[in-house]
Amino acid sequence: MYILIDGADTQTNKLRVTALPPIQIAQKRVQLITIPGRSGYLTQWDGSYEEVVKTGGFFYDGPFPEHIAQIILGGSTVTFSNEPDKVYDYRIDIATDIVNTIATWHQFEVQFICNPVKRELDQQSITAVTSPVTLISPCNHPSYPTIKLTGSGNVTLTVGDQEISLTDIDPEIVIDGDLMDCYKNGVLASDKMTGNFPIIEAGETINIGWDGSVTKLEISPNWRWV
Repeated sequence: MYILIDGADTQTNKLRVTALPPIQIAQKRVQLITIPGRSGYLTQWDGSYEEVVKTGGFFYDGPFPEHIAQIILGGSTVTFSNEPDKVYDYRIDIATDIVNTIATWHQFEVQFICNPVKRELDQQSITAVTSPVTLISPCNHPSYPTIKLTGSGNVTLTVGDQEISLTDIDPEIVIDGDLMDCYKNGVLASDKMTGNFPIIEAGETINIGWDGSVTKLEISPNWRWV
């Protein structure tokens, strides 16, 4: 039983895990609409989910509670051993007395306020030199891939039925669907891209191809689950 904070096992800091949060499905963020003369509600859902509170139990009997508090409060991602291949982005809202709690009680709980959309702990990457590439989404949530093209000149990239035009990619250009940025040699290059950032829908089988002088395509699907 373990918890990773920013990829590091808390046990390396003598912080032993005593309890893990249950695996749970995030709650849909719905709007309830009342219709006069009609019983019950209509529900309207925009595809978003509520944050998830995941509580971890710890035991610490060391000399530096401030150090442990800083690890917990300063982290940004967490992985639980009952979901070993997933990672959550998190924050902590109630932090004022965490140092005193650790120092006084040794055994304590931490409420991780997690983004409901979890990611792969070890993101896979696929490299191809011929078109097209076929991907099958294993997810239950849309994913926003990062695609790097190496080549020259102008290229038309197709992701399923989505088409993106790229100009002057020499020597490479990156489309970051997660951040919704396009950059070249580490510099923003939105003017080199025309079209929408690609989306891979949940469970979708999709072909990714190109028309133009491309010597290599690298894609990180950035798979997502709720």
